[in-house]
Amino acid sequence: MAKKIKNCQSGVTLIELLVSLTILTIILLSVTRFFFQAATFNASNESRTVALNVARNALMFMEKQSFVEMRHEFENPGTEKWLKMCPSEGDPDIYVYTLEPSNPESNNIDESKCRNIEVNNGSYHAAISLGDIENAEEKKYYIPIKVKVGWTGNGPQKTMELDGTIKSEDLR
Repeated sequence: MAKKIKNCQSGVTLIELLVSLTILTIILLSVTRFFFQAATFNASNESRTVALNVARNALMFMEKQSFVEMRHEFENPGTEKWLKMCPSEGDPDIYVYTLEPSNPESNNIDESKCRNIEVNNGSYHAAISLGDIENAEEKKYYIPIKVKVGWTGNGPQKTMELDGTIKSEDLR
């Protein structure tokens, strides 16, 4: 029996080894392509989720504003306001949401220090405009608004819209 093992010269040839390595490489490249696409898709969804949260925060900010002032601000159908992060009056190191003022002389905001909303090293800008009013009677108690959030990612500018309403203090 020892004689048979010693005389056995069969093994893996160089061609068989190269073919198996080629097949293994093709399989591994397919798997790595899948992970690359999954990571790209995940990053895109993260940006959309952040934009949705920025839009929700903008809606919550607008709901906290005075109804009468907002009705006055948005009385013209083409009006669009930008929501920016500006230094607070008490502490310039703390940034707070601020609507772009229609009359810059009427407040103490230095717009040169204002910036877009920054989350996770991404810059998001939020534009707030008047939504569609279906019933003129509802205008007394509701202001429909649209928040449009834009950001740049890998590729062209991306946007997301969210609708909401500002309720009168009488209904709150």
